[in-house]
Amino acid sequence: MARLCDTASASKHSALAGSLILGAIRAIWHFPLGLVGDLSVYGTVNVVLAAVVFTWLYQNTGSVLLAILMHVTHQNSVRFLGKVFIDADHVQQQWIGVAIWAVAAVAIVAVYGTESFARRSATQLAGAV
Repeated sequence: MARLCDTASASKHSALAGSLILGAIRAIWHFPLGLVGDLSVYGTVNVVLAAVVFTWLYQNTGSVLLAILMHVTHQNSVRFLGKVFIDADHVQQQWIGVAIWAVAAVAIVAVYGTESFARRSATQLAGAV
């Protein structure tokens, strides 16, 4: 999976395309949660959007461990904070979470573009202009 996040080894895919492929794979991986009633539409969208952020984190740190820690932190916050809300409040809280991931993903694409989410040096930025 880390190869999809690494633009050097996934040269046929942009960072955004690799992230969306990774997000789709992760969404399929999470489908069995639907069998126990723990997967929803917003959860699936959340997984795909989070993949963009995880790709950005990996490309800028080179650490899969940090992406794993980010996933664990997010997952535990959803599990425990989600129990505070019930019915419509729970759904609203989940969609707010999706909106936060969406803002982060859009910001990453807006700042870094679609080809690579990695930081660029001043000389690379000057050459791109």
